[in-house]
Amino acid sequence: MNIVAILAGGNGRRIGGDIPKQFLQIAGKSVIEYSMEAFQKHSDIDEIVLVVPSTYISKCKIYQYIYPKISAIIQGGDERYLSTLAVLNHYSKKNEDILILHDAARPMINKKMIDRMLISLKTYNAAIVAVKSTDTIVQSHDKKVINAIFDRSSLFNVQTPQAFTFSVLRKAFELALQDKGFNATDDSAIVFNYLPNEPVAIIEGSTLNIKLTYPEDFLFLEKYIQSKNENS
Repeated sequence: MNIVAILAGGNGRRIGGDIPKQFLQIAGKSVIEYSMEAFQKHSDIDEIVLVVPSTYISKCKIYQYIYPKISAIIQGGDERYLSTLAVLNHYSKKNEDILILHDAARPMINKKMIDRMLISLKTYNAAIVAVKSTDTIVQSHDKKVINAIFDRSSLFNVQTPQAFTFSVLRKAFELALQDKGFNATDDSAIVFNYLPNEPVAIIEGSTLNIKLTYPEDFLFLEKYIQSKNENS
């Protein structure tokens, strides 16, 4: 089975006041719906689970009537890795099935990305979507002066979706949670750091697949989607 978890457990309210950004409206739909729709329409996706704040579980039940692949709505955690753990616990008996994790705050997921991801998972047990970095990346230990400059030709900006066989992701988390120095960044980093012999494939993403973070991100996508709808 190919199972998608749409991660919307965060309570980030920098943009929308009392409403988490994944539930704000953009071009007539809530942000999270764009991801639901993309995975619902894809013929190779078997099941979707929504991971949301506890106060939004009942509010999201209406989506199950609109997007019938949604099999469950579960409570996420305050931190990203806790939401992933909630998914792994929900599917505790899954091992060789595929788990695709996607941030609800990235509404521009499309069929091509999903296709590439699923093709890659026929060869690899872990894969990420990413785009080549177009900016020079520097490192600063004190946030005042440059300590290192990296060759951008070998650097990528990681996006979601990210996909794994359940057994690989579960094993990586088991090892990570035993580490007192565990510092979660994203799921692929956990696999990379704790299962060093497990290659993580890179799949071509899109510059439109941005994570909505700032008000100008919403304005940009609002105009883009409206323009696309007008010309379709």
